[in-house]
Amino acid sequence: MLRFAFVALGIAAAIAAVAALADLAGFPAAGGAIGGAIGGVIAAMMIAGAGRKTCPRCAAELPQYRKPASLKQALWGGWTCPNCGCETDRQGRLLKGR
Repeated sequence: MLRFAFVALGIAAAIAAVAALADLAGFPAAGGAIGGAIGGVIAAMMIAGAGRKTCPRCAAELPQYRKPASLKQALWGGWTCPNCGCETDRQGRLLKGR
């Protein structure tokens, strides 16, 4: 996943460089290309950072598609472990008092 992020970052940087040169040459469509390249970089970083989480208490893998057990989980993210029932935040850290 990290390799993919670096490849996407390199491609987006190349697109941005070409778009900047086209902008200097007077082509008006270059701004859209720069915005697209920046959006591509952001998307690649989000994909690269989205790995599977594990339960901090029992080390079981948390479900990929979560079903919120509370309004707080629905609004702010997080999981309830299907194995031991502990609650975690969206980074996979154990919530205190649960």
